[in-house]
Amino acid sequence: MRLILTAIAVMIAFTGHPQAQAQQLLESYTALLSWNDHYNSNGQRLTEPWQIIRQDRANYHRYGEADPQDQWDSFFSDFTNRARAEQMLASGYVSPAARNAIVNGPVLVQVEIWGQGATGTHIRVDVAGGGSMQGQPAPQPGGLPVIESYTAFLSWNDHYNSNGQRLTEPWQIIRQDRANYHRYGEADPGDQWDSFFSSFTNRARAEQMLAAGSISPAARNTIVNGEVMIRVEILGHGNTGTAIRVDVF
Repeated sequence: MRLILTAIAVMIAFTGHPQAQAQQLLESYTALLSWNDHYNSNGQRLTEPWQIIRQDRANYHRYGEADPQDQWDSFFSDFTNRARAEQMLASGYVSPAARNAIVNGPVLVQVEIWGQGATGTHIRVDVAGGGSMQGQPAPQPGGLPVIESYTAFLSWNDHYNSNGQRLTEPWQIIRQDRANYHRYGEADPGDQWDSFFSSFTNRARAEQMLAAGSISPAARNTIVNGEVMIRVEILGHGNTGTAIRVDVF
């Protein structure tokens, strides 16, 4: 009897009370993470899976913008629970296939909410039966029209600023390319003229405009790591640009 009690005490010391540690599936739902879910209410492109999952539930529960494949859930109908999406996914699991598909385009996902009682502690996310729907075209951020576009070859010359410092962010290299073209007269053979970035003030807004726009993961990696031909779309109203959209050829 003493040996049994000792064994139980050791188990509790290492694992806690068995009931206290039990996790169960509280709820699950499927959802289509459409392009509408990839932008927040300010028109900014979301780049993390938890952001897109949270925006999908906000669109469903708060804004009434459900996609046809979206299922109802009770847990994320609560704003406080939606605000915990990052923490819950960090404590849970997202498959590599789901992570890539969620960030890069429309995809149907299965979300499982795990926890104790009515308290959710983590979520598990995977691609659902419908799989990826990346063939759907991406909308322009915030529904803004394209006011100008150009193509440019981002050569190694564009990867260094006027002080010879290596640039490490896509917006820095895009801005330097336009400075080289308009200010320093150092255009590459593939560069096209544009009117918008001929203005120093507009070039200075490149970081803000890219944050408000979109850039594909392929473009982001390629721009930073080497020479590449890109297409830039300037979005806004009239002569006022508010966002840029960038992709590689």
